[in-house]
Amino acid sequence: CNDDMQYLPGRLPKSATHAFHKDVYDCPVSSDYYLFVVRDPLARSRSAFVYGRPDEDGHSFEEKRWEDIKQIYLDCSFSTIHELAALGLAEDGGSSEECKQRARDMLRGEVRYEEHLFFNYQYYLESIPHNSKILIIRTEHMEEDWNDIELGLGGRSRTNLTFPHSNSKQKEARDYMLGEEEKILLCHELCVEIQYYKMLLRNAVNIDDLEYDTSIKELQASCPKQAMLKQCDFHTPNIKEKVLEAVPGK
Repeated sequence: CNDDMQYLPGRLPKSATHAFHKDVYDCPVSSDYYLFVVRDPLARSRSAFVYGRPDEDGHSFEEKRWEDIKQIYLDCSFSTIHELAALGLAEDGGSSEECKQRARDMLRGEVRYEEHLFFNYQYYLESIPHNSKILIIRTEHMEEDWNDIELGLGGRSRTNLTFPHSNSKQKEARDYMLGEEEKILLCHELCVEIQYYKMLLRNAVNIDDLEYDTSIKELQASCPKQAMLKQCDFHTPNIKEKVLEAVPGK
């Protein structure tokens, strides 16, 4: 849990007493609920790419994983996610076959080139106990979902909530460029991630049918084909080893 959460009012911050974030897992098996903050997978991947990118001096938030980071950002010269798609995912992209494979592996969470893309929705959903009760806060509807959970905990609804942002990185002008063809290529590689995103929404006890449909319509605006698919045209990655490394006793 983030220390900034203590500054938010209500019962939810006091109820979120354990953390499951990336490879940190201290949730007891007896946990009543698992709370996820989720967002549209394409938007999440774009932010994650920026977060993992080294700065002009070659510094990164994840210095200990520098060798992995440089393989995708420096060795393959993917400085924006648009470039990753145009050069690394397009059939006529100019990247080497090795870099094209790295691009696919990054987006599918197969290799730890960037923390948030590696620890993805598939990882979180497959790591928690089967039939766990899930609560969701959608980034696109944060105040609405926060208040729904607050009311469920016996608290009260509030307006004009300010949610602190930390562990983030400011986008540059170049990061807002994404061509339509490049977006289609990204959505294809994020297909499995999108299916797990939909599963999280569907299984959340605080998301009703109307709220689910709203999120699916929003998803259709970014990845229309994958929003309606039930099965992707490539295999779901086997993440058993990833889960075993992070979650004790799994």
